[in-house]
Amino acid sequence: MAFLIDTFLLICLGTLLALIAKKRYKPESFLIYELSFITLALFYYMSLGLWLGYPMFGDFIDEDPTKFMYSGESMLLGFIGMTLPFNNWNELVKYPFWVGYGVIMFCTYPMWLFLGIKNGYRMFGRYPHQKGLMGLIK
Repeated sequence: MAFLIDTFLLICLGTLLALIAKKRYKPESFLIYELSFITLALFYYMSLGLWLGYPMFGDFIDEDPTKFMYSGESMLLGFIGMTLPFNNWNELVKYPFWVGYGVIMFCTYPMWLFLGIKNGYRMFGRYPHQKGLMGLIK
């Protein structure tokens, strides 16, 4: 399930990053690159941790349905009806298609963020004097 959410979140965060970079614009600033690097690092940290089943979330992750959420593998692959949870990497590689799908998703994270940033530039403009599409509404 998280793979389906990640693309949407990265596009939305990219749009938000473009707005923040426009509001805090300075000609010599690398703010958009710094924010993009931090965003991608957090997404990779969280997604790889969930994919590999690392217990990074403390008591929130448990296989008890009354708890806050399921384990990382259940969140990432539960939408396809696989028998979950995976206990280790050896069980995960029994499903090569979904491992490939996961690898492709991980590799395309920068693309989704870039598309979000381009969307933000289109909506809000890149520089303070530009209005973007949102300027047409006023």
